[in-house]
Parts: sequence; C-alpha cells; structure tokens
Amino acid sequence: MLLWVLAGLALVVHVQSLGAPFMLDDYAQAAMTEGRFGPVRSPVDLYDYIDDANRASLFDSGAIPFWTQPNLVVRFLRPLASALRWLDHRGFGRHAFWHHAHSLVWWALAVVAVHALLRRCFRARPALLGTLAFAMAPSHAMPLVWLANREVLVSTALGTWGLLAYVKWREGRRLEHALAALGLFSVAVLAGEYTICFAGYVAAMEVVLLRRREALWRRAMGLAVFVLPAAAYVAAHVALGYDAHGSGFYRNPLHDLGAYAQGAARRLAILLGAAWMGTDDSWVASKWYALALLGVGTVAVVTVPLVRVIRGLEEEERRRATWMLAGSVLALAPVLSVEASNRLLDVTMVGVSACVGLVVDRAWFPLAPEPRRGAAELTGLVALYLAFAHFVRGPVDTLTSTRALMTGAELVEKHLHWVPEHIATRDKKTVFVLRADTGDVLLWGPFILGDAAPDHWRVMSAGAGRELLLRTGPRTLDLVASDRPLFHVGPDDLFRNVDQLRVGDTVTVPGMKATVVQLDDSQMPRRLRFELDADVDDPGYAWITEGEDGFREEKPPPIGYGSPVLP
Repeated sequence: MLLWVLAGLALVVHVQSLGAPFMLDDYAQAAMTEGRFGPVRSPVDLYDYIDDANRASLFDSGAIPFWTQPNLVVRFLRPLASALRWLDHRGFGRHAFWHHAHSLVWWALAVVAVHALLRRCFRARPALLGTLAFAMAPSHAMPLVWLANREVLVSTALGTWGLLAYVKWREGRRLEHALAALGLFSVAVLAGEYTICFAGYVAAMEVVLLRRREALWRRAMGLAVFVLPAAAYVAAHVALGYDAHGSGFYRNPLHDLGAYAQGAARRLAILLGAAWMGTDDSWVASKWYALALLGVGTVAVVTVPLVRVIRGLEEEERRRATWMLAGSVLALAPVLSVEASNRLLDVTMVGVSACVGLVVDRAWFPLAPEPRRGAAELTGLVALYLAFAHFVRGPVDTLTSTRALMTGAELVEKHLHWVPEHIATRDKKTVFVLRADTGDVLLWGPFILGDAAPDHWRVMSAGAGRELLLRTGPRTLDLVASDRPLFHVGPDDLFRNVDQLRVGDTVTVPGMKATVVQLDDSQMPRRLRFELDADVDDPGYAWITEGEDGFREEKPPPIGYGSPVLP
C-alpha cells in the first residue's frame, strides 16, 4: 500500500506536464510528418534535423538564423524514439495532451524498472526510498514537457530493464537472462545514444566481479549481451553519417575529442552537483572556481557516508552498491558531450537514487544501536540533507521546472500568434525580426507559424537588449548593439562554434546579405550592415521586433536617420 501511495505522489508531481504545448523541436518533427520540412522523412528519421539535404531550404525559410555555421549538421540515430513520435503525430495530430500521456507511460515504465532493479539488489526499504528519489527527480521534467526529448525516458526504461536482466545473467548465469538482456539492450539502443550511458554500470559491475575466478571466454560472453548492441549502434552511427558538428552545444568525441575534453570538468561538476546535491543547471554561468568548489564539495560531502554505509552492508549487497555507485559516475561520460542540463541525468539517477536510499535507510533505520558521534553523526547529517534534496526539494524543483518550461512554451505560442493576427503574412514575402527574445522564434519559427508563415522569416539579432537601427541607404540598414552583442557565437553556441565571424565577413541568404562591421571586446558582433534585394519600404516586407510583452511593428527610419529598438 505504501508503494502505491508513493507512486501516486510521484504521479502528482509530473501530471501537470499533460497540459504542456509543443516546444522547440516538437514543431520541427510535426512539420516532418506533415511534409513541410524539406525532403520527405521516413518514420525513423524525425531526429535528422539539419544536414546537406535540407540546410539550404532551412536558410531560405529562416527556420535557422542567417549566422548559422554554413556546414552545421545535427542528426541523431534514434529510430525507435522517432517511430514513436511519428505514431503520435499520425494518431493524435496536434493534440499535445495525448503525446504527453504517451511520455508519461514511459516515465512510469522507467520507475517500475528502477524499483524492480533496486528490489533485486537490496532490501525492501532502501529499494523503496531509492525508487521514490528516482520517481520525483527533476531530471524528468524536461523529457516529459519536451516531447522531442522523450528518447531519454525510452532509453532509461528499456535500458534499466536490460540492466536488471544483465544482473540476473551475471549473478545466476542462466541463458534465458542473457537472451533477455541482449534483446532489451538491442531495443534500447534503437531509442538513442542515452542507452550508451548504461555502459558505465556494465563496466563497473564487471570490475567488481573480477574477484570471481571466471574463465576469460566466459567473462567475454557475459559482456557480449551489452557490448554487441552498443558496438552495432556506434558502427551504424558512424557508417550512416549521424553526427552533430559545427555546433558548440554538441561535441562528438568520436570526431573531435579535443572539443569534448574542453570544459568536460566543468560539465561534470554541474551534473554531479545536480544529481547528488539537488543543485540546478543554472550553475553553467558560474565562474570556474565556483564550479570546482561544487564538484569537490559534492564528492567530499558524500564520500565518507557512502563508504561507511557500503562497508556495513552484507557482502552481496556491498558488491551491488559498489557498482551502482561507480556506474552512476561512469554513466555521465557520454552526456558530457552536451551542454550540462538536468535532462541528461536520468540514467545516472538510477545509481544515485539507489545510493541515496541506502544512506537514508542506514542513518534513520540502523540495524543495531550505535553511538551518534564521528562518522555516524556525519552520516546522519548527510542523510538528512540527501532526504531534503531528493524527497522535499526534488519534487518542488520538478514542479517549478515543469511549470517554467510550460510557461515558456505558452509564451512563445502567444507571441507568435500575434504575427498572423497583425501582419498579412500572405501579402508579405519576408518578415524581418529585428530582435528575437525567445528561442523558438530564433529556431523553427516558420514551422510554429505553420500555414501563416511568410516565404522568408529573417531574424536579424537575438537577445541583444537595446539596439540602434540606422537607415544608411534605400536598401541598407545597420543594427548597432549597446551593452550586449547582437547574437552569440562560440564554443557553447548552438548555431555556430569555433568559426567566429570577423570584421568584413559576409553572410548571404536569399533576399539579404549581412556584413560584420564591428565586434565588441569579446569578439561578438556589435554592428551589422544588411543589404536587401529590394527597397526597405517595399510593401512585400514587414518589420517587427520581439520584446518582453510580445511582438510589435517596428517601422524603419528614413534614409540618414536612426531609431532605437527597445526590449
């Protein structure tokens, strides 16, 4: 009964996601299924966002901004996750409620799988506590609200069931468990690259099992049930040209190990703090010394209690807790290729939740009375903090994160609905957005507008604050930033990484050429000149800007004059 009560509580934490609208890549995937995204896509190709086949058409429509890296590629091998999204669109259309209900089913399957795994490895109470920590973790918020990110839940659910079968296979050595693990891992890798994170648990388990006197061939057979599907996935990923390059947001270690290593320690510190201490991913903007303190502090706080608790377990449970702990850390290696975010932590949270359950259980329900001093007192204090972080702050953060994501997505819809209501887009071949303040306006804007989209959607700056618009000729305009650059490029940017723009560089898209006139002290664009194919006052053009309250029309000044563009 307690298990059902806790399951109901966890469901309450996440159920508000059912009311979320589409956001970000959800619109791109909807356009793919409706045949509005370049070449026709098969059901397994909905994560092929940008490549040579469609990049030109995306530049033309304005679905990606003009400063995007000319050879940007963003393609992910996620055939199962793609097929599930394709079925959603075929079955539910634009009714987002049912899409999110489908995601909630995968979350539930992941929670059940984690409970089954922990119950196999540990006693009932720590297994229950660990399951509760996992079920309410903030890492689920974005995968539940952002439908295109559902592959995390699919990989976690199938991969955890596969890990359970792997535990049974390696501990019991029964053929049916080996076949089950092979089958589950094979299906799980079809969901996407997050399944590779389970390599951390498999590797950690094999290291712990080194104490067994086992023939080399037998150990190889044990590993094969995971290694074969994972190797096949990596081989297919390379052979079929799936990749993410040209973007600073993604760093593929198979192609650019240096870019992956750059900043990996920073991303590791953020993810460790989020997984264990309940910190959020806003630490990405922190100074290096703050991040070093976060990473070292997290390890320092949890090490003594964890070692003490694990040593106090019976031998079999001790082995399992050891590989769970080590595996949770190793599972972070694949996701360090992406800018740090709580949404990357689902697989890691399987092991972290197990350890949290063990520490809290040992501190609050000791098997025998013990003096409350020294290490025992420290264990109690850490257990109190972990309980607060995972059982109190965790669900609160999940609720607030979910609400914030939904509010942001609703705001984008509200802002963009203004465009067809106030601009006759069918009579305007090009809509110039002098400044965009929300991410969806910058990326996939024409697909959000749907049938109301103009031929060309031209975002000219993003998040720049106050700007000055100068009319320098019949067909030319200059945009000048004040305290913030017109847009960001660099090693962490989604659209353009190390190929920085320089003074004098030009970028041409249909109907417009942009020239870099001035850079700021950080080598970010401060002044750009835009040359249009027609007069600025051409009736086929519309000029708008996005501020905190939404869009408004922004009429360009006469030749030789300037006007402010305000937030």
